[in-house]
Amino acid sequence: MTNSYFQDQLQDFLKKERLEQITELGRLIFLFSQDARGNYSAYPEGVISGSKAWRTNEVVHRISSLQMAIGYGEKEDIDSFIDGVFQTLDRHMEQMKISQTFFVQLR
Repeated sequence: MTNSYFQDQLQDFLKKERLEQITELGRLIFLFSQDARGNYSAYPEGVISGSKAWRTNEVVHRISSLQMAIGYGEKEDIDSFIDGVFQTLDRHMEQMKISQTFFVQLR
């Protein structure tokens, strides 16, 4: 995998307080949903890129699942869950052709 933006961010994320982690995940959900807006139309054409829309939905689902687990204070296997989500984000980011600079927004 050539793109490892999220794996590079992992240690910093793990050092954050729970509220900061939840906020960061909310920011990512917002940014992925912003990117998704280019994949559909309000007009009869509907979905422009079904595969990218599917990928975005999968990513948002993974991030929001992690956000809920952190919010509820789940401890069991949380570090491996976080690592798995960050690996998934890197893989999807590469497949969706989203640049790393896109994620620096709203900091």
